[in-house]
Amino acid sequence: MNRFLHCLLAFLVGACSVPNFGIASDDPCLVQATSGRLCGGACAACEDGQSCEFAADCSSTLCQAGVCTPVPTCSDSLTNGTETDLDCGGQDCSACALSAHCTRASDCLSGLCDAGLCAAMPTCDDGQLNGAETDTDCGGGTCALCALDAHCTRAGDCASGLCKAGTCATPATDPTCNDLQKNATETDLDCGGACDPCAVNKRCLVGADCVSLVCASVCQPAGCKDGVRNGAETDKDCGGSCSACDDSLACLVGSDCKNSHCVSGHCVAATCADKLQNGTETGTDCGGGACSACPANEGCTQGTDCVSLICAVDKTCTLTSCTDGVQNGTESEIDCGKGCKGCQTGQFCNTGVDCASGSCSQSYCVPNAPTGGILVSTTWTATASNSFANGKPGSGIDNDYNTRWSSGTNQYAGMWYLVDMKAPQVFFSITLDSQDQSTDAPVLFDVYLSINGSFPSTPTVSSVAGTGLTQVSFPGNKAVIARYIKIVLTNKSNYWWGIREMTVNN
Repeated sequence: MNRFLHCLLAFLVGACSVPNFGIASDDPCLVQATSGRLCGGACAACEDGQSCEFAADCSSTLCQAGVCTPVPTCSDSLTNGTETDLDCGGQDCSACALSAHCTRASDCLSGLCDAGLCAAMPTCDDGQLNGAETDTDCGGGTCALCALDAHCTRAGDCASGLCKAGTCATPATDPTCNDLQKNATETDLDCGGACDPCAVNKRCLVGADCVSLVCASVCQPAGCKDGVRNGAETDKDCGGSCSACDDSLACLVGSDCKNSHCVSGHCVAATCADKLQNGTETGTDCGGGACSACPANEGCTQGTDCVSLICAVDKTCTLTSCTDGVQNGTESEIDCGKGCKGCQTGQFCNTGVDCASGSCSQSYCVPNAPTGGILVSTTWTATASNSFANGKPGSGIDNDYNTRWSSGTNQYAGMWYLVDMKAPQVFFSITLDSQDQSTDAPVLFDVYLSINGSFPSTPTVSSVAGTGLTQVSFPGNKAVIARYIKIVLTNKSNYWWGIREMTVNN
């Protein structure tokens, strides 16, 4: 007994409460049969036409619309599976014959699916207007040229070489550039060759056939990178609607040029007097390093672009002021000098007007009157042209009156004694004390002053006659400023030169 009949019998016996004749109660098919499902699932596979839920229920393994269905083949005389017509087309079967249904070219033996039906591939001798033909079996670039009066879309469709108003026509016997025919040397209708250049997309042979001067079988639009001067350009690939031109190239207006300066039809280099902001300028004819600094409200990128030396956060130059923390305007130092408060002692000045004291000496502000004090010489050093072994130059400025400097040789013109105060100092006078041995006082000497160690050829004070205690004041009894003091003898003596102590007085 096959498994299906076994399950059917089990079902019928169970329904009538008849003994099961040895059929096990734990048989899966028996359990399934109680629900009315006699095949598939736990029971034997269903045959074609029987009900199913899953493909595995069917011996064909194909369950469609709840019914076991035979597997489609290309010879079952049915249109099924992926077939587009009876046993042909689709993914699995061979291509269809003419007039069969299709969805794509590969469904057809002809290789042409036209309006859902396999159709014959157009040829140039099929007596039909099809394919790329412009008239029956002619034109379109694939078939023979058309005769007069045949339909056409371009001159190349016609044996006459003229397509006029969509019809192959006879060329004019006397070609002109306005005869509405493509003839003579023209590359397109009434343009190119010996006629005016052609517009974009018209046929051409060389660049000269085109308004744009650019030909790639047909005339191309003007561009900013095509290597020729065309369109609105004022020179090759620049000016007009393209990027600005370099110096010496052609221009019409300033905006055609990188430097915004067009003179006599050519771009010229920026200058600091062309009344334009160009080149490296940050403002009009100012700033940028090449031109002078800008006044207030002109553009800037850094302080040096401005007369005031101040470039505000909005990138414009500010006005000069006496409280802006920089030296500008008529100031001789930061925020002091002419036009501002007077500068203090030791600050730079041009004239006395720059100084609070009203006195300017050697470009430094100095006080009007001495204080009576003596400058501290602890860190100073001294050198001399000649020195006695036991009388070193430093002993003349050590603030110790028990020591002294001695030359160790008789005085002569040119003998010198030099003091380096290590920094510029303001003072009114110097004092040379040789009282312990008055015969060693300098006979006659000049005094030179220097800020940087380079002494002028002319002394600050000249021809001073020395005594045991010699005080030297400066012209006009004014204060001076210096770092170096050099005393040079201008006469000779039969005595040594000695200094017990030299003081600098402020």
